[in-house]
Amino acid sequence: MNFALVNRAIGQHTKTKMLAWLKRKLGGTQQAAPSTKVLKVSELFGGVPLHRFGDYTTYLGVGSGKVWATWRSLDIIANAVKTTPFALLRDKTTTPVAVPGLDQILKYPNEQETWRDFLYRTIFHYRLTGQAFWLKSEANLKGERPRELYNLNPRRMEIVPDANNGIAGYLFNVNGKKIPFDVEEIMMFRRPHPNRDLHGLGDIEAGDALLSEFINRTTAAENFYANGATLSGVLIAKNPPASEEEWKRGKAEWNRQYGGVKNAGKVAFLTGDWSYQQLGVTSQEMQDIERTKYGVEQIFLLHGVPLSVAGVRDAANYATADIDTQRFKEYTVLPDVKTLEDTINSDLVKGFAPNVSLVFNISGLLNIGKIITDHTPLFDRGGLTVNEFRAAVGLPQDPENELWNQTWIQASLVPLDLASLGAAPIEQQAQAIQAAAALRSAAQ
Repeated sequence: MNFALVNRAIGQHTKTKMLAWLKRKLGGTQQAAPSTKVLKVSELFGGVPLHRFGDYTTYLGVGSGKVWATWRSLDIIANAVKTTPFALLRDKTTTPVAVPGLDQILKYPNEQETWRDFLYRTIFHYRLTGQAFWLKSEANLKGERPRELYNLNPRRMEIVPDANNGIAGYLFNVNGKKIPFDVEEIMMFRRPHPNRDLHGLGDIEAGDALLSEFINRTTAAENFYANGATLSGVLIAKNPPASEEEWKRGKAEWNRQYGGVKNAGKVAFLTGDWSYQQLGVTSQEMQDIERTKYGVEQIFLLHGVPLSVAGVRDAANYATADIDTQRFKEYTVLPDVKTLEDTINSDLVKGFAPNVSLVFNISGLLNIGKIITDHTPLFDRGGLTVNEFRAAVGLPQDPENELWNQTWIQASLVPLDLASLGAAPIEQQAQAIQAAAALRSAAQ
């Protein structure tokens, strides 16, 4: 995190609070500034650090170095999310619109990040810890129309609950200080948690036992190799050399002729009474290797990434690979995209333009072929409108288009004898029917 940028945003936040406080004082009200409210509520009920229910520093570390399979899984998911196209659409239309101020944020949320980089980091926070936080910098008193957005690291955040077990505000820990923020100033993306009201459930907490076992096994292997590991083999001399000097010369000559990568594959010729004992991998170590491989596979499954998508294992055939890819898009990427879409619209877009929504194009995340196969018979027989069909395949609808609101039916069925006439006049069709009947009678 760039603390210079965050400190500048916090400085602007403090200035905004002061202006709000002065405005209230000049208006004759005694209401405290919102940031003061957050601090007072925190004194009464206490802040709830996110790490109280789990070490979030460790959670983030798992996804950025400790478990490579977790990093790879989230990298795949984050890249899929950030490359999903989107547009700002006015309600009841399918034509993209421009919204001054918002367009710039959706390209460059702040001075150092592009929108795609911003979403990438958000997905990592969201999936690792179950929540992600955006600071709306230089927003108005309602927390609307910010000039910039900043990703706030979850391990620095504390949630301040209110008396009704809701959220009264947030405390951001930086340089030993707790900076208060109102609910309106923070955008919180949270996965539902079945056992906690204020926090989300991340992949790391859900797979704690699996990941702990993997980390412990990896640590044990690192210590094993750091402390000497196992020799590949042992040369045993039945008649030891007469002196230490001779022994050293023999070892040096052996290493010169047969040691190292450049001598790999050579055949050794020994003089004297020597024997060689191979020190291979034990059956227990082989089982440990297999458990490690199995653990890697389970970690990818924990994050919802099929092994064929991750490149860990080839799919049996093209059909299997296609099914894996489609399941990954529909059951892993799509829910994250919809969570982003809902929160961004309610907490950001509506503050700029109430009748505009950010809409991700999810058609690439759905199994369009299956949807078309299942829905086309209903559409052809007047069971679905064009708008309903477009909604099923994830495309924008246009409620104002009367043709798209109507049901349609295939009414072009004609007798086989008339198939070549197309839209010919009725009289011509009747003559053709009579001629065909005459031909059949003559043939009989």
